[in-house]
Amino acid sequence: MDRPRTPRQRPVRDRWRSGSTPCRRGRRPLLAGGTQRLVRIHGPDLAGDAMGTAHLLTQAETEAIRRPIGEARTFPRRAFTAADFFALEQECIVERNWLAACFADELAHVGDAMPIDVCGLPIFVVKGSDGRIRAFHNVCAYDGCPVVTAPVKQAADLRVAYHGWRYDLEGRLIDAPYWAGPPGNGLPAVPMQHRDLKGIACDVSLGVVFVSAGSRSPDFSSYIGSFEELLHEFDLDDLGTATDESGQIDVFESVLATNWKTFADNDCLNILHESFTHAMYAASPEIPRVGPDGTPKFEVVSTGNVFGFSYAESDVTATYPPIDLPHIGRNSRPERGFFLQSYPNLSVAVMDTLIAPVIQFPEAPDRTRVRGATLVRKQAATSDYAPRRRAADELFAQAAEEDAAVMEAIQRSRRSPARDRGFYAPFWDEPQYLFANRILDDLLADGTA
Repeated sequence: MDRPRTPRQRPVRDRWRSGSTPCRRGRRPLLAGGTQRLVRIHGPDLAGDAMGTAHLLTQAETEAIRRPIGEARTFPRRAFTAADFFALEQECIVERNWLAACFADELAHVGDAMPIDVCGLPIFVVKGSDGRIRAFHNVCAYDGCPVVTAPVKQAADLRVAYHGWRYDLEGRLIDAPYWAGPPGNGLPAVPMQHRDLKGIACDVSLGVVFVSAGSRSPDFSSYIGSFEELLHEFDLDDLGTATDESGQIDVFESVLATNWKTFADNDCLNILHESFTHAMYAASPEIPRVGPDGTPKFEVVSTGNVFGFSYAESDVTATYPPIDLPHIGRNSRPERGFFLQSYPNLSVAVMDTLIAPVIQFPEAPDRTRVRGATLVRKQAATSDYAPRRRAADELFAQAAEEDAAVMEAIQRSRRSPARDRGFYAPFWDEPQYLFANRILDDLLADGTA
């Protein structure tokens, strides 16, 4: 939660930056019969009973998550450690949601393309000849080879490494060398149904590219509308991704040895930990965010797929250092800031001078890759303003490292049987409670609750 995250952050664990690990995907969740109802998936590769059934949530565990916050319990520890739970979770999320994939300014020019694994789904995004950003399944129909294996800049077309098939920037097959035998383009001999790439719904908001590959996702305007309405006093149309001193888009990437849900909880949902985890907050007389009479100095946010909290900028004047950048208000300087999690995989810190989105890429039960950037006024996104941003960058980078140490320690502690399920502090923890229930909504969306 303690951000804005900054593009200059060092990778938390360089040893984890070897690339993503595809998740194991089970079938759709089914409901077990009998007196005890279970969420489960089937498959001979999953640990379970003799029939290959992996039991994931009992009815009692589901009911405990759904109870009022003062009585509720968190997901059990296997929801943070087990491969079968991770596989089901990722499948359900992909099926029903828009997923944050990358930053729009990373595709600045026609022909820019990059491969992405998001929630175990291999895709690529590309800026077409018409200037539109599109997304495709990153699979050649002929040989199954990825079409894009590394980021490319200003390509005229996209050639598959394995057999040389070539696609234009809109995903149409334009060359199939030697397909019919003789030299030259064998495209006429390729059946029409096997030619073009399979597209994925794609849209842009808040400087982020979102994709939807599932059959049950809402339309994008419904998905993002509540987020944009929440930030109505911010001039979202005049934001650009900050660049470094060399003029390159400034994006940081880190890989943490923790579950993605733990990262989401910590990054923008958990309020109480601030003054105990971070030197910056511990030194502030304004933190914890509660008045002398016990009145909270925050408001819980729960609208659509967005969870988190807001606060008055006037309540943190002694907490955050002055940031010498133009404010990003639509008409005047915004009076409130936000820490938000857009379900499922985008956390966003919003201040009066910048917005700092961080995209989460779950790679394994105990590994999460994150990529973040900073959005500021377009005039302040240039390299000329980089020195003004740097002091704040370094300060919040320290907070990110402090967070990482705690999140990875929490993941290690989940190995202990002494902590199977946690509970909530009703005064502070409503954002985490609501987020957990939103995850459960997806897991049980096939009528299994």
